[in-house]
Amino acid sequence: GDLTFSWIGDLLDGLTAATTVFGVCTSLGLGVLQINTGLNRLFQLNDSTTTQVAIVWIITVIATASVASGIYVGIRRLSEIAFLLSVFIAVTVFFLGDTWFFLNLMVQSVGYYLQWLPSLSFHAGAFEQLGTAPDDDNAEATQSFMNDWTIFYFAWWISWAPFVGMFLARISRGRTVREFVVGCIVTPVAFEVFWFCVFGGQALEMQRVTEAAGITTCASNNTSSSPSSPANDVTLLSCQATTEIFFDVLDTWQIGEFLSVVSLICLLLYFVTSSDSASLIVDSLTSNGDAISPIPQRIFWAFTEGATATALLVAGGQEALTALQASSICAGLPFGILMLLLVPSTLSAMQDMADERDALAHYCKKLVEQKKDDGGLARALSELAPHPPHHLQRQHWMHHALTPLVNFDGLRTPLRAMKAFFLSVVCPWWQSSSIASHVFHNDKGSWRWRAVWGSWLALTLYAWPTVLIVSAFALRGIWPIAWVLYVCFACTLTSIRNQLRSSKDIEGWILLDFAWCLLAYPLVVHQMHTEVQCGECGGGGGGEHQVV
Repeated sequence: GDLTFSWIGDLLDGLTAATTVFGVCTSLGLGVLQINTGLNRLFQLNDSTTTQVAIVWIITVIATASVASGIYVGIRRLSEIAFLLSVFIAVTVFFLGDTWFFLNLMVQSVGYYLQWLPSLSFHAGAFEQLGTAPDDDNAEATQSFMNDWTIFYFAWWISWAPFVGMFLARISRGRTVREFVVGCIVTPVAFEVFWFCVFGGQALEMQRVTEAAGITTCASNNTSSSPSSPANDVTLLSCQATTEIFFDVLDTWQIGEFLSVVSLICLLLYFVTSSDSASLIVDSLTSNGDAISPIPQRIFWAFTEGATATALLVAGGQEALTALQASSICAGLPFGILMLLLVPSTLSAMQDMADERDALAHYCKKLVEQKKDDGGLARALSELAPHPPHHLQRQHWMHHALTPLVNFDGLRTPLRAMKAFFLSVVCPWWQSSSIASHVFHNDKGSWRWRAVWGSWLALTLYAWPTVLIVSAFALRGIWPIAWVLYVCFACTLTSIRNQLRSSKDIEGWILLDFAWCLLAYPLVVHQMHTEVQCGECGGGGGGEHQVV
């Protein structure tokens, strides 16, 4: 709606742009470390920050040329080349290695994936946090794994979510939801299963063969520049650096050097396409969604990503990986909260689209029936146009969480809206008590019920910061009581809002109501107050509105 082009929309666009830049820079920095390792093994190029910065700017220059050429020229062609090269490498390794083992591993891994996915999705390392995990002998190492891998990768993927989502939406225009799910979720997961089973299976096989050959410690492992064991062309991968393992696996075969060169080209192209597509999306975000943005602006964002990645690498020094991980987590955290709010919004939008489709089908059916009668199409349209379906008449704007920022014609002026919102911040009990008396007791004018509800809301709200202040200077152990009081306040507001929804026949989820009451109670209070006023004025919420 209109909020997209308000300061709220600008704020979200800015957050999305910053999240995208840091997410892509994390990938660019990690990719540069991998590329530098490959160049060092193949061409003895120094593994240093200077070399890594040079690689970043080579990628940036190519990405700049690609993004300047547009989505259907440079970006599309480079993506196709990179994908074909990756398929070539994966299929080659699939037939060079133990093919039967890979096939069995794929079937077994899919089964394990389906078995463990629900459990691991809810695993948070609670007992490892206590240091006494019942099913783990090394709880500290497990907790470190959670932080360095699980949390980091979650945050990293979330930081990619806005850019990838918008990019996929742009190139999938005209597709159905089913086609989108198959093309963007099912197919990539199937390819990832193939890829990780081939390369992961080859690495696991190499590790087991090396241990069977008696190489069980890092001291007995060859530490040369190409660390393969001359006896059996295998390496104890657990002793190698993270960036070395992929090339160690490829060195198993005589054409390993050729595969390493192809892999470096593939890596370079993948990071080029990531950078140029991210630059295109960030450029679109910062130009109000304009699909055809100025070329100088595209170049600016491409160079901004390169400069940001350079700064992270230089500032991080030997701890560059840690700096990149920290930047990714910081960028992904705020957008992770926004993604949680997008889930019910997406479901509501899809439900509205399904309702509109059914309504249009009903319209078409009625038109066909009316055309058969006397009077023809003109009479049919005159009868149907003033009477749209019920759900289209009841487009309650209070579904939107940011309703306090909307002003409805004939209801209030922008200044009055601002005053009412300020009142909902400082004295939410004043408006909420009136609403509670109205929806629970059908008696808005009764001061008795208003006093009961208002006293309880004021007590739980004002006691919250009071107890926190007291715990900070005097009784330090009572701070949990403050949060219990605030949760009671949020639960009370949730019950009022849920009852208001029921009385107005407005769809909603009580869990989402609780989340908003807990995180942004002023918006909820102001929203309920405006809905009651709108109902008293005889409005159904379908009128024109403007952004305050």
